[in-house]
Amino acid sequence: PEALARAVALALTADDAIDERELGLLDQLDACARMGLPGWVFEQIAKGLHGQLQGRFIDKPWLSLADTELLDELLDPVRSRDKRLLVCRLVAGVITADGEVCSAERLVYEHMLMRWKFTRAEIAAAIRAMPVPTAAMPLQG
Repeated sequence: PEALARAVALALTADDAIDERELGLLDQLDACARMGLPGWVFEQIAKGLHGQLQGRFIDKPWLSLADTELLDELLDPVRSRDKRLLVCRLVAGVITADGEVCSAERLVYEHMLMRWKFTRAEIAAAIRAMPVPTAAMPLQG
């Protein structure tokens, strides 16, 4: 679960901020339960990673070799294809939650897809197939 949390937190902190809208979306998607850990543990992981990255991907047109090595180090512990797909689905939501995808988020997400050999179409299909938690469903009246 911690490896999944680090991979999701990577996208959450890529733009050097932890946005409340992104956290809210993760809460709506019941992300912590899906990853198998309490919300407070995810928050600690995200804050720790935020401190470690310190704006590392901001204003970069591409990733350096050192950047890709760091990303791979954070992504490789997620070994299961199903878990990787879960992370990609959650990350796709995180990076779009505030209404814009910044270049740092795009770099991290694109590297994640490439590293794990997923296409955007596969992630889009997985998102459409992902059940929406009951709490996130609108009331019908």
